[in-house]
Amino acid sequence: MTGRKVLFLVLLLLGTAWGTFHLKYEVVQLENHARALERQIVASVDEIRTLEADLALRTHPDRMVAVAPKLDMVPVYVTSLASVGDMPDHARIAYADRVLAVLLPSGAEVPTRMKPLVLGGIAR
Repeated sequence: MTGRKVLFLVLLLLGTAWGTFHLKYEVVQLENHARALERQIVASVDEIRTLEADLALRTHPDRMVAVAPKLDMVPVYVTSLASVGDMPDHARIAYADRVLAVLLPSGAEVPTRMKPLVLGGIAR
C-alpha cells in the first residue's frame, strides 16, 4: 500500500511540474504578444501624430492662399451670395400637381403626388 501511495504522489508531483511548466510557457508567449501589441500601438500613435501634422500643414490658411490660384479658386464676396428675397416662396409651390413615378423593389412603378409639408403654418 505504501508503494502505491508513493507512486501516486510521484505521479501527482510530475503532473504538477508539467502543468506549472506549461503554464509558465503560455505566460511567456502572452507577454511576448503583449509587447508586440504595445510596439504596434506606439507605431500607430506616431503615425497618427504624423498624419495630424500633415493635415494641419495642408489646411493651414497661408498654404491655402498660395495654392488657391493654381486651383482656380476665388474668394467669395457678399455680393455673390443669394438673398432671402431671391429664394422661392415654398408656400406657393404647388407640389400636388406633380406626379412622380416611384420604382418599387418588385419592379412595378407607382404614381405618387407630393404636397408641401406645413409645420406651424409655415410650409417647409
